[in-house]
Amino acid sequence: MLKFIKCKNCKTIISVEGKLDRPFNDDILTLANDENTIAGEVLCAECQSIEDEKNKSAPMPEPTEEELFEHARQNKLACVKVLRDQKEQGGFEYLGKVFDSDTVSAQRLSLAGQTASICIMQNHPFSVVWTVKDNSTIELTAEQLLGAILALTMHANKCHQEASELKEKINKAETLEELEAIEL
Repeated sequence: MLKFIKCKNCKTIISVEGKLDRPFNDDILTLANDENTIAGEVLCAECQSIEDEKNKSAPMPEPTEEELFEHARQNKLACVKVLRDQKEQGGFEYLGKVFDSDTVSAQRLSLAGQTASICIMQNHPFSVVWTVKDNSTIELTAEQLLGAILALTMHANKCHQEASELKEKINKAETLEELEAIEL
């Protein structure tokens, strides 16, 4: 049995389900009746075209003050994260040098620190020449290398604490003026 499916909007038949006993042609549409025809979930091409045109010409509603404020708040919060990450990965000072603090450099420091710790525990001498941000080098003992890791940790913590304080101020702001007054 054939089932005819109508456009969601008008009565035009847009689909036929079931096995046809002959090639499709307009005569098959004459078999449609109330018992074998259902309303579909999609629009026919003409109704879809009209709907698309309405959507194009419909003006976008102006955002409310609340929406503008929330958008500004979310933008400011996103900026805090970006600035925090840039600062955190922008290097840290230790022993008068600026060490790299990007992810790869932090992993290298951590691995070297594990080695330095093992050497300290086993009373083995340890020394490493470390290349810093300006491509100069510094020779570090095991204790100094562990100090560099501590300095990196404190640097990262400071960056996150400052970002948290800014986020708290941003989330407490109640007006656009208060929000804009928060300096990043």
